[in-house]
Amino acid sequence: LEIIEGTFRNITYSGLQDAFSHLNSAKKVHVYGIGNSGIAAQEFKWKFFRIGINVEAITDPHQAVMEAALMTKESLMIGISVSGETEEVINAGKIAKNHGATVLAITSEKASQLAQIADLTLLITSKHNMYMGQNISPTLPFFLLFDLLYTELVAKDYLNRIVIRDKTLRALDK
Repeated sequence: LEIIEGTFRNITYSGLQDAFSHLNSAKKVHVYGIGNSGIAAQEFKWKFFRIGINVEAITDPHQAVMEAALMTKESLMIGISVSGETEEVINAGKIAKNHGATVLAITSEKASQLAQIADLTLLITSKHNMYMGQNISPTLPFFLLFDLLYTELVAKDYLNRIVIRDKTLRALDK
């Protein structure tokens, strides 16, 4: 419960609205993460592409920098790192930003290198700051944040997003 409450305390409505706006307007969304953050990046992709967001999850450091080099001002790069200090994600973020992309950091550390290079930062609660936190999956706060963003995207364009989601689900039935 502490991780849920902490994540809700860290997230502002204006931050969610900014992230929503960037997600909605980006021609392509590139989500970067390594290790457990890479698992979170994959979850982000699976969740958001089903409602029509053109999204790619990148968990390989070499692919990350190559993709970042091809970004434009119409791209959104989302860097996921609990510590905000994952070198590979930071490097890709710097390259993406140099090519005009908007960089959104999702981290637990406001003063981290990733947060410093980002145009927008959404803060999650880290399990390391919690009693018995080692027993909680490090991806849980990311998934909670993704659900908040997903719900907002669907609510703002309900009919369109539901039609797209239903098309993807029907494709699985065949």
